[in-house]
Amino acid sequence: MNNAKRAGADEVIQTNLLASFTMANSLQSPGVSKAIIELLHQLHGKKLQLIAAEGPLIGKTFFGKQRNVIRQTNDF
Repeated sequence: MNNAKRAGADEVIQTNLLASFTMANSLQSPGVSKAIIELLHQLHGKKLQLIAAEGPLIGKTFFGKQRNVIRQTNDF
């Protein structure tokens, strides 16, 4: 990770941490690895975005925010 940062990377995805997390959680919660793999497959070909909460999103629950964002993306 340090070498990548020195080389100018602005972000490093540590796949070893993803794999460790999945393995450890699959021991505690059988089936979680299947859910994580399914989630990753759903992201295939799509762009993951960070959207700052503004205006009507502030103070809402995650579910409320999710519905609002889905409605906005379906309008395009």
